[in-house]
Amino acid sequence: MKRKFCILGLLVVCSTALADIAIIGKKEMASQSTLIAIVDIQDLISTDKTKLHSDLIATGNISQVLKGNAKGEINFHIARSFPCATFDVSTGRHIVFLKKNEKNEYVGVNWYMSYLYLADKTVKWFDDEGNIVESFTPEQVVSATEALIKNNPNQGMDFTGKTPVD
Repeated sequence: MKRKFCILGLLVVCSTALADIAIIGKKEMASQSTLIAIVDIQDLISTDKTKLHSDLIATGNISQVLKGNAKGEINFHIARSFPCATFDVSTGRHIVFLKKNEKNEYVGVNWYMSYLYLADKTVKWFDDEGNIVESFTPEQVVSATEALIKNNPNQGMDFTGKTPVD
């Protein structure tokens, strides 16, 4: 009997934790972001140097704003660890999907998908079925994001930003 309650308790705790870390889709990213910008991240500072994967504070320069209002230098917080994984962020050119938290600081809207590195030949992004794949060029990701913002983000769209034919 104790075993059943223990397993049930574990399932409840795990399902609650997983609900907080679910990756959202591209339409939700666009609609939940108050700032979507191309940022050249210059510096990443650990918030706790005693931890291997502590959160970071990124400092960078905005080169293009796709949604929202910002210019010049920007600072934002990157939460790198969550219950089932950690991820790294590097300096360089990124498209970032940000919102303000309760402290009025910019934070990502979608875990590691909030900071997409644009300096490589390919970028992780959502295919037409909503799967995350690394087969898109930086230009395709920026164009698709612009299309999501230009069109109603709640409207169904394929990767190219065109409304699918029924």
